[in-house]
Amino acid sequence: MFALVLQKMVTTIHTDEACAGLLQNAWYLDDGSIAGESSSVLRALTIIQAQGPSLGFFVNFKKWELFSVSDLPPSIQTSNQPNMEILGAPIECTGCDVPDSAWRQAQLSLRRGSFGLRSFALHSPAAYIASLCGSGSVIPTPHLENAITHYNTCVPLSDSLSISGLVGHTPTQKKLSDAIEEMLFNSLLNSCSLADKARLLSVSSPHTSAWISAVSSSSLGLHLDPSEFQTAVKWWLGVNPSFSSDGNPMKLDVVGEKIMPEHDQADILVTNWDCGTSDAFDITVTSPLNSPNMLEAGMYQGVSAKSVEHRKHTENDPKCVELGWRCIPLAVELWSLGSRGVEGLLTGGYSFSHLG
Repeated sequence: MFALVLQKMVTTIHTDEACAGLLQNAWYLDDGSIAGESSSVLRALTIIQAQGPSLGFFVNFKKWELFSVSDLPPSIQTSNQPNMEILGAPIECTGCDVPDSAWRQAQLSLRRGSFGLRSFALHSPAAYIASLCGSGSVIPTPHLENAITHYNTCVPLSDSLSISGLVGHTPTQKKLSDAIEEMLFNSLLNSCSLADKARLLSVSSPHTSAWISAVSSSSLGLHLDPSEFQTAVKWWLGVNPSFSSDGNPMKLDVVGEKIMPEHDQADILVTNWDCGTSDAFDITVTSPLNSPNMLEAGMYQGVSAKSVEHRKHTENDPKCVELGWRCIPLAVELWSLGSRGVEGLLTGGYSFSHLG
């Protein structure tokens, strides 16, 4: 209810001619974000200070953060930190131009290899339809017809809805939103370059987004500082990727340093690992952007890791058999877990006796 009271003040800011230079006047309940020309921001602050108290809204300057690219009077407290926090939630600023394709990817869920920042414009029809169907009988109304029309433009023809089809059927919002996301992912995949296709398929591999959902705890060593997180986000979304001197995407194929120089087959040798058998773990980091795998990596997930895994078996199996070892390549793709050995090691999904 308090938000409705504040709407008068927000509307005044929106319609005031001196606030015409504002690029943003966004509010969630009693928390607002205002951005634009300094004169317009100052005018908005003046309105808030003048109208707020009569509405029960008082400015707490201890909680305010002001960011500016121009010089401001020394009496105004400013912040030069690269990130902002609203109610303790970080607002990440990448510090570079973010292409439309990156914003579209960011709207995808974790299982699709992104951050789950869903578009309200895309998913609101799904939420409305699911809520209406779950509340009782489906009654044709202009609102429902508009929601269905909007929804059908966001999904494949096979997933389109009709009012008659909703009678006696209660779709969940998850199911409706999954259809929207499927079309968004395929649209993004079909419109990007070969290198980005390889990257998208890699980041959407199983378990790949675990780093995003992991609990951020410095005591457990599970945390990234702001600069590390910015770099990871840019890399994940394909923003300003590293390029080699010839202008092509950076390629990576790193082999771990051998701890046993006399045995090239092992980075880590675990003796008597399983029933007296020693296992030789060969660690390799590769990238789906590597040639000649990029073409296949743009069509199938995990191609790069599987290719390296196969090569390691071909190179090392004969010598490992001679030594009585099992060869277990741990091939890690740049964005995803990689080979069966790595997935088994990190997820417990495989027994080492079945690897290799």
